[in-house]
Amino acid sequence: ERYIVDALSVVDGVARMWGSGMRRPAMRIWVDPKRLAARGLTVTDIEDALRRENVQIPSGRLESTAREFTLRTNTGFQTVSDFEQLVLKRGDDDYLIRLGEVADVEFAPENIRSYSATDGVAGMSLGVVPQSQANLLKVNSDVTKRIEELQSTLPADIDLSINIDNAMFIRASMKEVAKALSLALFLVLVVIYAFIGTLRSLVWMWSLR
Repeated sequence: ERYIVDALSVVDGVARMWGSGMRRPAMRIWVDPKRLAARGLTVTDIEDALRRENVQIPSGRLESTAREFTLRTNTGFQTVSDFEQLVLKRGDDDYLIRLGEVADVEFAPENIRSYSATDGVAGMSLGVVPQSQANLLKVNSDVTKRIEELQSTLPADIDLSINIDNAMFIRASMKEVAKALSLALFLVLVVIYAFIGTLRSLVWMWSLR
């Protein structure tokens, strides 16, 4: 989004870019209803605890004669263990009920329904949508060149490749049209030669056209 998408979006004739399989990282909390009910808690209690505890709090300023710094207390949770230790409620005998007791916490993709792969290797799919009046073949050529330029600037473990090329159908259609026109021209010459009988006359008549 920050580099490849922007670089391809500015190619002449490109209207927009779309992507799938991005699998943005997120902390996912899978609540167990039975464990939750056994401790007299609800999903709302978990939501309230997250909003209350997983925050970053301003802590004032640090001033000097030449500089001023804004201080901030970083109380946000970063790891699975941090979330598991979140206190939801104080139970009997001052026992602290924590999130890890009623839910399974994992660091996983935000959207697990979207998945993209090439030759079995997980990746991200990007689609290029051309402008309505753009020359599709030119856009295709320019995007291909831009991809080659980008590849040389990427880390070695990141590979850009073209998996679907709709312009190939247009090229194939143009080749078929050229073949049909060539065949029609050949047949016309054959018919003319059959009636005239000599190659010189055929060339002379064709020069008059």
